[in-house]
Amino acid sequence: MGETVNLKLLVAKAIRMLESYGVLDMHGHASIRIPGTDRILINSRLVSRREVAVNSIVEVDLEGNPIDAGQEPPSETPIHTEVYKKRSDVHAIVHAHPHYASVLTIAGQRILPVYGIGAFIGEVPVYEDPDLVNTKEKGERMARALGNARIVMIQSHGAVVTGSSIQEAFAATINLEENSKKQVEALQITPTIKVFTAEEAERVGKSNWNPKTVMKTWDYFESDARINGRLEGVENANACAPR
Repeated sequence: MGETVNLKLLVAKAIRMLESYGVLDMHGHASIRIPGTDRILINSRLVSRREVAVNSIVEVDLEGNPIDAGQEPPSETPIHTEVYKKRSDVHAIVHAHPHYASVLTIAGQRILPVYGIGAFIGEVPVYEDPDLVNTKEKGERMARALGNARIVMIQSHGAVVTGSSIQEAFAATINLEENSKKQVEALQITPTIKVFTAEEAERVGKSNWNPKTVMKTWDYFESDARINGRLEGVENANACAPR
């Protein structure tokens, strides 16, 4: 496979694995920056997230224009393009609708580090407009809300998670939701939950968040998805054509 096809495969796998985990359904998308270019790869809006394959990954420029005629990126592509423009350190992005993380925004609660592997999340800002981020102007405002953070929540809507690789963005999305689930369930027991101090968050975050942890998370979910048949046809460029 060529480099671009390999990158498309990674995006397609990430989409299927996130759908299998439950943070994507009929909505949501993931993207990756093509190294050395001003283009990105993102899943087509025309294909079920359960069926995304190599040929249903769309190449677009940083204005959201598809490179090949007939391809259609998601309406919220500005989430991705505007962040890539502002953050040279970001090479992959996931926009998902994680249930527990979204519930916390609905309840007006900040997402806080409350368990080991969730300590990496740092400060999680909130973009206050719950509407679709489907214009350049909205994407710019959301990217400003993200700032230099790893994650920004869209109020009552979902999460935008960045990474230096698609594996890192994937693992961060999984652990954002795991942290949020524990926070929500702890709040059901008592409003005075134990939150990591700044020192604990920094120390525990460094211990638990590194390239080995990222790949351990990716490999586990890839294996689980493959065993359960959720990756069938993902490498087949003739499967799951846009419809």
